[in-house]
This record gives sequence, C-alpha cells and structure tokens, in this order.
Amino acid sequence: MITNIKTKLKTILEETTDFEGVYNYEPGKEGIPSKLPACTMITLGADAEFDETRAMNRIYNVAIKVYIKLVDAEDTQNDVDKFIDLVLDKLQDYPDISGSCDYFVITSIEVDYKTAVINPVAIVNFYLSIKEEV
Repeated sequence: MITNIKTKLKTILEETTDFEGVYNYEPGKEGIPSKLPACTMITLGADAEFDETRAMNRIYNVAIKVYIKLVDAEDTQNDVDKFIDLVLDKLQDYPDISGSCDYFVITSIEVDYKTAVINPVAIVNFYLSIKEEV
C-alpha cells in the first residue's frame, strides 16, 4: 500500500543527516518546509493492471522533493548536485524500498527554482513509478 511505501521511503531518507527534516507530505507555507534542506514526498496518482495470472499490480506515482535554500549560484548548484547523488545513492541501496514493493523506476529528475517567494529555494524533483503486486 502507498502509505507503507512512503513510510519506508521516509525512513530510508532519514538515514542521512543532511536533511533538517524528512516528511511524507508537503508541510509549510507555500508548500515549502520551514527548515532547509528538507525532503518531502507526495503521491501523484496510481494505476492498476492485471498480469497473466490475474494478480493485480498497483503502480504508484510518487514525487520525492528536495528543498534547498538559494544562497548564491555556485553554492546552490553544488548543493543541487550533492543532493541528487545523495538521494540516488539511498534509493540504489533499497531497490524494493525495504521490501514494500516489487521494484521502482525513476522516471525523471528535474530541478526547479522558486525565486518569487519569501524564502527562495531550489527544488530537486525525483519522479518514481513504484510497482507492487497485491
């Protein structure tokens, strides 16, 4: 179930001490956590399919978002690069998200910048498609 998967993802990402907070939801004003860097997760949707044995496979679409405070161009880019590798390393260590799914695929990683807010941030978005046979 998606709640279990997101709880396991949260636990995996909390293993690093680089985040001020890890949430399996979007906290804070304007959807930005108050303490940075922070990591959040949101459910983007789900789908279901039946395989040849009529077992149902659930496919969950989840975004892991890493929020990084904008300081200056060079420091921000270094932080973006650092957190991309950090999250990829953690996900690589857990190919079945601690036994909560069969497998997942990272469909894309995108970086966005929010500068027209009180606390400007860079956001690294990891889009995952997670498959679980029920």
